[in-house]
Amino acid sequence: MQSLARLVEGRTQRLAETSVSGLYEDPFWFARYGEDRARRFGGEDAVFHVRYLVQALEYVRAAESALEWPEGPARAVHEARSALVRQTLHMLSAREGPPTPEQARRLEEELLLQLSYLMDALGTKRPGLFVEHVRWYAGFWPNRELRYTYRGLLEALESALAQEASVSELPRATVATGRTALEKEHS
Repeated sequence: MQSLARLVEGRTQRLAETSVSGLYEDPFWFARYGEDRARRFGGEDAVFHVRYLVQALEYVRAAESALEWPEGPARAVHEARSALVRQTLHMLSAREGPPTPEQARRLEEELLLQLSYLMDALGTKRPGLFVEHVRWYAGFWPNRELRYTYRGLLEALESALAQEASVSELPRATVATGRTALEKEHS
């Protein structure tokens, strides 16, 4: 979000001008305020709104940062998220066939969700929370309408975690425990 805020900020004037250009097509503004005042105040208001958008984007980034775990296994998983998603998708594709672009996008969202639950369980030092999530999510999984199995997703994630050198054994073991609990319930 920070880079998006900077990008918007760098284009403030152009965005402001573009946002009010349609306003001047309505003869009301020139008739009511005169063309010079309407353009000046309309432009100033538009710049103000773009600056407010930049601030809002910065607030969003601050909120995201507040949700990140500062240390430990949860932080390591957070820092490795992109690599873990990429590696998990690669393994899942190799095992169960390549996804369509839309399926790949949805699988990426799924993996980020699963990693979020994993990070929270690790960050609170309660890995059993992830296991309980897996048990519940297995019943919900069919609603996602993905051609891949939830078990297959967990297996691929477990393998990706094992290959990520920056991540300790605990995240992999937590996913493995969840997968094992799932297998016991459905056997």
